[in-house]
Amino acid sequence: MLLRIAMTRLSSPADAEDVVQEVFLKLLTTRPHFRDLEHEAAVELSQRGGYVVATGGGALTFQRNVDAFKEGGVIVLLDTPLRVLQLRLKNDRNRPLLQRPDRFRFIRELHQKRMPLYRRAADVVIPTKGSPNAVCRQVLQALEEKNLTNS
Repeated sequence: MLLRIAMTRLSSPADAEDVVQEVFLKLLTTRPHFRDLEHEAAVELSQRGGYVVATGGGALTFQRNVDAFKEGGVIVLLDTPLRVLQLRLKNDRNRPLLQRPDRFRFIRELHQKRMPLYRRAADVVIPTKGSPNAVCRQVLQALEEKNLTNS
């Protein structure tokens, strides 16, 4: 999964909630233009700053979204092994693309297709070994080492 780590702080968690809700309501109500709206959301969030954005799997397969996120922040790839992803998603009922009998094969194919794009887009790559807290510490340490934080 790719995350955009913005370099500014929000005044409150409610601000983040309001923006995310606003953007996703816009996306959900106009499905035929989803990719265009996805790009608009990337641009808007990048310009506003102060957010960590977990993108959908296809968002960063489009260079215009990568460019938008990089303009206002840093792209971090949380590199999770394929088998772990398959196990996490084996009972998923929320992702329409995964509602198929050949789910593991499909996940493998998506992974093979998307990982080179994710790696090319990422400013920082972090293996997801260890606890969530340990991974967060690794992300912060990598950003500090690359001088990508403003704190």
